[in-house]
Amino acid sequence: MSERTMWKGMVAEKKMERDRQSLIADGLIISLRTLINPHEEAEDLNIDLIFSQAGQLMDVIRKCRNLRAEILSLEKDLYG
Repeated sequence: MSERTMWKGMVAEKKMERDRQSLIADGLIISLRTLINPHEEAEDLNIDLIFSQAGQLMDVIRKCRNLRAEILSLEKDLYG
């Protein structure tokens, strides 16, 4: 297997992981929108769950950003 083929495989794996993390982020966003119901009294909101999911979303978005940077770097090295 050539080095170029290995690099392309690494890029493909990073893109698949980024897509997976992006789907997780989408699910968390939908869940948070549901939990933060504007028709519900503020004191009735499940703040612990909202806080937990917001933290998870923050972590997932950081992973996505890091993966995007890695992909761009690998593609720059691969394609010039």
